Amino acid sequence: PNFVPMMKYAEVDTQDGTGLELKRIDVEIGGGDLTANEELQVEQDTAAGKISWFSPFLFKGYRLLWTTNVAEFTGRTLSEISILVWLYEATGDALALGWLGIITLCVQVPSIPIGGVLADEVDRRVLISTMQAAACATSTILGALCYFGDLRIPMAYLAVGVLQLTSQLENSARGALTASVVSDDVLPRAVSTNVVTDSLGEVLAPILFFAVAGTTDHASEHSLAIAFFIASLSYAIAAVMPLMIQLDVEARASNPGLNLAGDGGGEDGNSSESNGEGNEKLGEDNEAVSNLDEKKTENDSSDIQNKGENGNSSDDNVDNNNSNSSLMTVLARRYSSLIEGFRYIMGHPLLPGLYALDWGMTLVSFYRELFPLFVAELFTEGRESLGLSERGAVALLTSINFLGGVVGGLITFKAQDCDDHYGRQVVIATLAYAAGCVLFGATRYFLVGALAVFWCGACDAVGATMRNIVVMLTTPDSMRGRARSGHSLAANVANSLGQLYVAAMSTVIGPGFTMILGGVLTVVAVFCSVARIPELLAHHGKSSNSNNERHEDDELIADVSDE
Repeated sequence: PNFVPMMKYAEVDTQDGTGLELKRIDVEIGGGDLTANEELQVEQDTAAGKISWFSPFLFKGYRLLWTTNVAEFTGRTLSEISILVWLYEATGDALALGWLGIITLCVQVPSIPIGGVLADEVDRRVLISTMQAAACATSTILGALCYFGDLRIPMAYLAVGVLQLTSQLENSARGALTASVVSDDVLPRAVSTNVVTDSLGEVLAPILFFAVAGTTDHASEHSLAIAFFIASLSYAIAAVMPLMIQLDVEARASNPGLNLAGDGGGEDGNSSESNGEGNEKLGEDNEAVSNLDEKKTENDSSDIQNKGENGNSSDDNVDNNNSNSSLMTVLARRYSSLIEGFRYIMGHPLLPGLYALDWGMTLVSFYRELFPLFVAELFTEGRESLGLSERGAVALLTSINFLGGVVGGLITFKAQDCDDHYGRQVVIATLAYAAGCVLFGATRYFLVGALAVFWCGACDAVGATMRNIVVMLTTPDSMRGRARSGHSLAANVANSLGQLYVAAMSTVIGPGFTMILGGVLTVVAVFCSVARIPELLAHHGKSSNSNNERHEDDELIADVSDE
C-alpha cells in the first residue's frame, strides 16, 4: 500500500525461445516512503481534485530531491555572481562578459545531449552526486585562488567551463528524477515546486553575496573568496542528498528509464519485505529481460537497441571481454540512444514549438548574466541615493529577478487549476515577457529597472514551468532524460548566444535600445511560432497525456510484433 502502481510493458523471450512477446507487469514507484496517513491524504486529495503545493512533500524522496535543488541552485548562482563581478571588475569590458556565452556554448552543445543519455542509462542519483562533488572542488579552488590573489582571467573562463560541464551533465537527471519520486497525479505540482525552488535558491544566493561581498565597490578579493567557499558548501550538500534517496522499484529492468533513474540494481530491501510474492514474479521478469539483453548484444540488433534498453549489460560486456567489438557496440548504443531522443523531440506535436518560443525570446534579450553591465551603464539614476554599491546593485537585481521567478512559479499553481492548455499559457507568458523587456530598456531609473527585472523573471518562470510540465506529462519515463536534455539544450544554447548578442549589441547601440529591440523581436517570434505550430494554442494537457500513453502502448506492441 506504500506505492503508486503503474503498468509497464517488457519485451521478453517466448517460452519456447523462438521469438519475442509483450508482457505486462506491475511497476511500483513513488519512493516507498509514504505512511498510511500520507497515502490516504494523497488519495483523498486526488479524488477531490485538491492536490496542493504541499502534496509533493508527502514523498520522502521528493523532500530529499528538493533539498538537493535548493543547495545546487544556491551554489551555482553564488559562484556565477562571484565570477561575473570579479571578471567585470578586472576588465571593465562588456564583451568580457559576452565571451562567457561562447565558452558556455562550447561546453553545452556536447554536454547537454550526453547528459540526457546518461540520465536514461545510469543511476541518476549517482550521476547528480558525482557532478555536484566536482563543482564543489572547482568552487573551492576558485576561492583559494581568489583569497591569495592568484586568480587570472583564463582561470576564470576555465572555471566557468567546468561548472557548466558539471551542471549540464547532471541537470537532465535531476529533472527526470522528479517523476520517479512522486505519483503522476502530483507530478505537475512537483514541477511547479521545482521552478519555485530554483528561484528561491537563486534569491538566497545573491543575498548571501550581498552580505559577504556586496557592501563596497572593488572590495578586497577576500570577500569574493568567502563567497566561493559558501558556494562550495552548498555544492557539498547537493552531492550528499541524492545518495539518500531510496527508490523501491524491483521491476525497473522492464523499463530502462525507470531502472536507471532508480536504485540501479534493487539494493533497497523494503519492497521485498512487504511484497515478497510479487517481487518473486518481478524478479523472473527481470531475469527474462536480462536474457533478452544478452540475445540483443549477440545479434547486434540496433533496431531493438533504439527502444531505450538498459546499457548496463553492454557495459559489463565491455569490462569482461575487453574487446573492440564490444566497445563499438557500446558506442553504437549511445549514439542510437541519442538519435532516438532527437527523433522523439522533433516528432513531438508540441516540443519543437515550445523550444522555438524559448529561443525567440532568449536569443535577443538575455540579460541575467549581464547585470554588471546594466548597473554600470543603464540603471544609473537613483542607485546611489539608495546607498547601493555596484556590487550591491548587481546582487539586488539578481535577487529581484529570481524573486519574480518565485512569484511566477506560484502563479502556475493556480493556472493549472484554471486551464490545462499549457502551450497557450507559454504563449501568453512570452508576450508578457516581451513587454517587460521594453520597459527594461526604456528606463534609466534603478527602481523602475528593478520592477522590469522582476516582471521578466515572473513571466520567464511561468513559461519555463509550463514547458517542463508538457515534457513530463507527454514523455515516457525511458525518454524523459533525453527530452529534458533537449529542453536544456534549446534553453542554454539560446542563453549562451543571447549573452554574446546582447553584450555585443550593447557596445554598438547601447544596452537600453538592445533590450527594447529584443522585446519587439520576441513578439515577432511568438507570432511566427504560433503560425507554424497552431497546436501551441489548441493543445489540451490532460487529454493529450492519456492519448500519448495509449499511442505509446500501441506503438510498442507494433514494434515487438515487427521484431
